[in-house]
Amino acid sequence: MKNTGYYVDFKGFKIVVTAEFVKLAGVVGSKEYNDFKQLQADYPNLKIKYAPKVNKSKNTHKGLTIEFMERYIENSDNRDLIIGGFEKTRRIYKGHPAYYAKMKKYFLSQFPELTAGELEMYIDAEENMDRILDEEEVTRAAENNVNQATAKVTPSEIELAVAS
Repeated sequence: MKNTGYYVDFKGFKIVVTAEFVKLAGVVGSKEYNDFKQLQADYPNLKIKYAPKVNKSKNTHKGLTIEFMERYIENSDNRDLIIGGFEKTRRIYKGHPAYYAKMKKYFLSQFPELTAGELEMYIDAEENMDRILDEEEVTRAAENNVNQATAKVTPSEIELAVAS
């Protein structure tokens, strides 16, 4: 659809067109006009539908969780001022269908300087740190197991093992 401005959806019994394609098809004699007329002739029973417009500039704040918001507030300079409102918002909307949306709205209103890109950077860094800490924990556990195993072996047992 990127190149043509339309696609045929046989499962949905429709021809999906972009707004740009429709605009260009409005010019009689244009390639898009001829393509559109051909589509209508080839598939007279299919309905014409507009493709949903994608907002490329929309900040989705992917990965933003309530837990992340709490940690971010805890580490902020204005913690004492913000945490009260955050907790109040939590109490008011707990169990509400729009709970996450309300929490997110409050959080972003307190930190308007945070763009989606910065949040993603913080979230990625936090995930990487968690992974590193997990790996360090596994390494420490393995070292403890080795230390415990070697601590239980007596020097005479080592001499017997070397001798055999």
